Amino acid sequence: AEETNLGNGVYLSRGYQKHEPPKENMSVYVSTVRPKVLKVDKKQETITIDLFNFLTWEDLRIKTNFTEADKVNDGIKFIFEVAELPLWTPYYYIPNLSEWKSAYHPLNINIVQIVPYGPFLTKNSTFVQKVENGRCTIFCGFDHSLFPMDEQRCPFRFASMSRNLRLLLYD
Repeated sequence: AEETNLGNGVYLSRGYQKHEPPKENMSVYVSTVRPKVLKVDKKQETITIDLFNFLTWEDLRIKTNFTEADKVNDGIKFIFEVAELPLWTPYYYIPNLSEWKSAYHPLNINIVQIVPYGPFLTKNSTFVQKVENGRCTIFCGFDHSLFPMDEQRCPFRFASMSRNLRLLLYD
C-alpha cells in the first residue's frame, strides 16, 4: 500500500489504519470554547447548551510539509462532507447526554485541521484538531429539597470507553 494523499501536502503513512489509535495510551485534549446555556428545563431536569469543541491529539502517522504560511495560519484545514473521516478520531461520550445535534445537521460535515503544534504549544510534531459545533441537552437530576433556596449543579464531563485513551480538558 502507498501513502494516501489528503491534499495540500498532507499524507497518511503507508499502512495507515483509521480504526487504530496512533499509539498506545493516547491523550486527547478537549477544549470547549464559549459554551452557552440556552435553556434550563426544571421539569425535565435538563439543560441545553451550545458547544464549540476542539479535540486535539498527536498522530505521527500523518506526514506533512508545513510551509511557513501554514505555521502562521494555524495549519492546514480540511472540510470533509462525509459521515466517516479518513483519519482516526477519538470516540468519546458525555455520560449524562440526553440529545446531541450537530450545527451542520442534516449535512455530514467534519472540520479537521492538521497543525504543527499541540496543546501547551508543543512543537515539531503533527497534531490533528477536530472541530465540533453543536447543541447538547444533558440530564442534571436537580435537587429541589431546599426550594426556594436551592442551588443547582450539573456535571458535564467527557468520557471514553477505551482503556488506552485519556481525555484531558484544557482551556
